[in-house]
Amino acid sequence: MLAEIGSDIAKSASNAILKMEALINPSTPTLYDRAITLVERYGLLLVFASSFALLAPNLSPKAALMDADVHASAAAGASSNIVKQLVWSGLFAAYFVCMTRETALFNPLKRRWSLVIILIASTLILFASTLWSDFKFLTIKRTIFQLFLMFDVFCAIYFACKHKTFETNVRILALLITALTTIAIAIGAGFSDLGLASYMGTKNSFGAAVLSFFAIYICIKPKRVDIYIIPPLVLFLLLSISKTSIALFLVMMLFSKLHIIFSKLFFSLTAYITTALFLVIPVAAAYMDILWFPSQDKDPSFMTGRGLIWQILYPDILMKPEVSYGHGYGAYFGTGTIPDVMNVKDSFLSHLNQSHNSYLDLGLQIGFPLTIVLMALLISLVRRTNLKQLYLAGAVLFIYGISEAAIYRDQQGVWITFLVVLSWSLIKLSNDEEHQQTVESPRNYP
Repeated sequence: MLAEIGSDIAKSASNAILKMEALINPSTPTLYDRAITLVERYGLLLVFASSFALLAPNLSPKAALMDADVHASAAAGASSNIVKQLVWSGLFAAYFVCMTRETALFNPLKRRWSLVIILIASTLILFASTLWSDFKFLTIKRTIFQLFLMFDVFCAIYFACKHKTFETNVRILALLITALTTIAIAIGAGFSDLGLASYMGTKNSFGAAVLSFFAIYICIKPKRVDIYIIPPLVLFLLLSISKTSIALFLVMMLFSKLHIIFSKLFFSLTAYITTALFLVIPVAAAYMDILWFPSQDKDPSFMTGRGLIWQILYPDILMKPEVSYGHGYGAYFGTGTIPDVMNVKDSFLSHLNQSHNSYLDLGLQIGFPLTIVLMALLISLVRRTNLKQLYLAGAVLFIYGISEAAIYRDQQGVWITFLVVLSWSLIKLSNDEEHQQTVESPRNYP
């Protein structure tokens, strides 16, 4: 009898404790918890929407390359674009809150301090240019914005992988690109005189966006549903008639099926050749009082007018002391002041918001020597990570950088795509190591 009474009292006490714990830590998630979980699961989709121009689609009639620059000069960069500022700053705040709840966020970096040091060193180079920047506030602001960008992308990939929504986000991105392209074509605003530009300003921008999508797509496992999602994007890429993007797409798809050594060789060749051609050789010649640069002897119309741009900007920087230190990160284009050499009346030059070459663009901002150091750090970062997908994304970045200012430039989806694949690579390597340790660890039998 006493035993039964004691048992009833113990059960009642246990139930009371459970009810108290339920009141203190309710099992039903609050609205706040649901909002945080939603950000963790699908915040990556907002990253994609911003970097692939889905938040502000251009559904107006399309213009030529230089006319597109005139249109873009009003918002010369994400740092002056209020929509992107709000998106990336909002994501930073949201992911900072998520970070306080997630103790394992930086586990993928624990065994790769060398990579962390490389990332820090590259950022310090941008900050260092504040010392001689023509627009110090802009340099600081745009450097901090790059830090926000890197943090947002890494967190978005980490949480999407944690909740296993990374592949879902990628496929939703494909559907959104297809939907907007279909709408643009339907209303007669999809094609320019040169090819399919879809919801972007030029065919080359759209071709690069589709190429960037496939650079991310090779990171996920194909599913049967992809036969309905992928073919339209391939067709759109072909209709863009963007030769560089189509060629890179074919090479990337081929190398993604081959051994990693081919991707590594492809990346190394493209990175070293482009860095030497556009940076090392011109600055070495300049220090010997010799003027040489790509397109020097080409027609001004070379590469759709890029020949003229380079023929103006290369001599202007190579033959001046600024060749060694530049004008400051983010302090050449998009400052509200037209550079003297570009201030030509009734010319598209005064409306340019970039040099249409990543290497020249960074050389104008932080100087050629530091740009070479920055390229060396990026190459080392990719080679130390040693994943096929990152080799291919890196090759795309370096080759695309020949015709567009894409490296360390947040207006370009190609740069954000590189950060996405880099973050995914770090998380994949960390997960693979943890899995390997679990397999190899001895089992403890009772």
